[in-house]
Amino acid sequence: MQFILALIMGASLGGAAGYLGTLMLSQRMALVARPLGHLTLPGVFLFGFFGL
Repeated sequence: MQFILALIMGASLGGAAGYLGTLMLSQRMALVARPLGHLTLPGVFLFGFFGL
């Protein structure tokens, strides 16, 4: 059950990140996109570490 939940969350996060990334690049907001991507990494780590 947890694997399916992790798979759904990963697909959702990947889809949202892909959409936001292309939106930011098309609007020439690449200087905002890179730090935003780096800020998500600790959140993903904590999610996996604590298994919330």
